[in-house]
Amino acid sequence: MNQGSNSQRYTIHHLSSVQELIGVTQQFPQRYLLIGSGARLQFADPVQAVNDVIAYLNSQGSQPTLIIFGGDTADINHPDLGYLVQQVKAKLIDRVKVLSVQSWSEYCPFVDYVFQCPRSFCERSNKELWGGVQQGTPIAASRYYLNDHLQKLLNTLICIGGGEIAKQELAYVIEQGVLNHFYIRAEVKHHREMSLYGPAYDWYDTLKSMSQ
Repeated sequence: MNQGSNSQRYTIHHLSSVQELIGVTQQFPQRYLLIGSGARLQFADPVQAVNDVIAYLNSQGSQPTLIIFGGDTADINHPDLGYLVQQVKAKLIDRVKVLSVQSWSEYCPFVDYVFQCPRSFCERSNKELWGGVQQGTPIAASRYYLNDHLQKLLNTLICIGGGEIAKQELAYVIEQGVLNHFYIRAEVKHHREMSLYGPAYDWYDTLKSMSQ
């Protein structure tokens, strides 16, 4: 997980509790959780990915909007979810605010709110966990932005592209049946096993085929 850097030029609000996280979310008429391709996969066409997300947001109206995401760093040379969120906010700056849920202290300057959750580690490998679902329960950052209260508040989970963590989160939301979801297919920059669109799409496409 890449990490960003602080900047004194921006005002950022630090949220110290889940109650504050929920309280900020409630302030916005439109509330979205955005997940997708991270630093390993990235986006092959980030401009198209940004435009696709904006098209969906615009189709939902033009009210003040909060985007919640997992704190990925914005880097034009490594365009992953962080870069996508940065660009979406830049193009819709009059109405979009960004809330990052993350375990590290540094943050990107385009973020408006930060909720720093406790760090989580794998018991066997001691590697830090960034999110996802284990044994039917969200872990790490996912535990906070997919908690029961927040799911009821959010309008939609938007998933664009996506690796293993996004796949687990999308599957969890669909299984729970509380939060609406919208999937956007996006080619990944770093293909794996001939998968053009990543694990989340492969799983979601199979799910749709089985339901037809």
